[in-house]
Amino acid sequence: MNIDFDRALEWLRAHSMSFTPIHQTTRTYGFSLNDGRQIAIKPLKTQITVFAEPGNWELEANPEWRMRKYSSSEGRSSNLKNCAPRLYVGNQVVSLALKSYDDFEKFISRYLA
Repeated sequence: MNIDFDRALEWLRAHSMSFTPIHQTTRTYGFSLNDGRQIAIKPLKTQITVFAEPGNWELEANPEWRMRKYSSSEGRSSNLKNCAPRLYVGNQVVSLALKSYDDFEKFISRYLA
């Protein structure tokens, strides 16, 4: 894992009033928000990969975040099935490649808005 990912994971865990852990594997961590939406994060050597539900936050997404939109029928990480079921096949989802903890903070503030 990288230090930015560790900070992002710690942030989610520290905000347990808003984010409830669903399930985790060795590489994917899923959380549920109070409103029922879900989010999952995975570490890569140089980025934080985020899976999130589509929404208005996408309008303010930074182009550097390398956003990918999945249709409800497209395959994606199999770990989402247990870690964040609403983000698994059968639902639309957006993935982001965030380069830093600062990017994570910007994303999460928009996702929560």
